[in-house]
Amino acid sequence: MSQFKQTYICKNCFNEINVFSTHDFFDTERFLCSNCINNFIPIFEEFKIDNIKGLSIYYYDDELKKVIFTYKGCFDYELKDVFIRPYKWELKLLFHNFLIVPAPSHESKNIERGFNHVIEMFRCLDMKILDMFSKNKDVSQHNLNYIERQKIKDIIYLKNNANIENKKILLVDDILTTGATLKACINLLRPLKPKEIRILVLSKRKFDSSKLKNSNEKPSKISYFQRIMNFKGKNNKIKN
Repeated sequence: MSQFKQTYICKNCFNEINVFSTHDFFDTERFLCSNCINNFIPIFEEFKIDNIKGLSIYYYDDELKKVIFTYKGCFDYELKDVFIRPYKWELKLLFHNFLIVPAPSHESKNIERGFNHVIEMFRCLDMKILDMFSKNKDVSQHNLNYIERQKIKDIIYLKNNANIENKKILLVDDILTTGATLKACINLLRPLKPKEIRILVLSKRKFDSSKLKNSNEKPSKISYFQRIMNFKGKNNKIKN
């Protein structure tokens, strides 16, 4: 038996990752420490867009915004697994037999950073990914108001004719603000007759998130799996 103990280092804060829970013990791939996970405020909040049920893993607060910018804006590819990977097995159970379809990213941005940030973020789920959408114009939505964001539907198109008839589709994105991008994608997917469409986003904008951090509403680690299972149970009752 080896006398050396493997040390796992958090890819966000570079501190040692300590195993405190059964979940951590059985998860042999560790990329994020429990402190960073809690700082991201995992919520598993449900929402709907155009009658399609969705789930957001985190609130989009200053802490998560900083890490997403480092990953997406500073091209730090090593951060790709810190967002979704801590909940890989719960999400694979929740979305069993779904095909992942990522929201579009303009090709020039993918070339500039060297990777598609949404695809790489969700690749850790080991689910089949269909890259179906593209944009005919590179538009940054960061400074757009609500009305301007609704025009995003005019630049999103299907770039291939993948057969998704009677398939279960999981539409994924990194940040949910007004939902205009996801709604445009849903409208393009529906004529292809998928069996089911669900949405999974990394984060959902929560205005005045500083109050949340100081409140008692911040979910405890014990509640993560319970929230996912509650969401799963509700989904099983839904008929398309």
